[in-house]
Amino acid sequence: ELTSGGGWAMKGRKEQPVTAGAIEQLMKAERVEMAMEMYRASVEFRDKKDAEFHIQVGKALKDTKGYREEALHAFLRAAGCSGGEALGFYEVGDMHYEAREYEEAIRWYDKALA
Repeated sequence: ELTSGGGWAMKGRKEQPVTAGAIEQLMKAERVEMAMEMYRASVEFRDKKDAEFHIQVGKALKDTKGYREEALHAFLRAAGCSGGEALGFYEVGDMHYEAREYEEAIRWYDKALA
């Protein structure tokens, strides 16, 4: 269960930090809503400091049917982190490319290169 400190813990166990790997495992186990709740409650989600965390979560969301918008938001959140701009924008471009939205993909790739 989620804790007030932005981590998670099993009953009677010590609180653990939320990791992108834990969120990805929940998604693979088809516990996507729990994974999304964990992501939104994480310290990393609130602080916007760890671009790689958001990239990893975005990639897991991208691979989960029906969560395209959430993946885009995770990549944009990564782009909002210091040092995450290029990779976040690149991942958004890739999503548009994969959807055959080529003009939009080019726009995001250009932002990644800027």
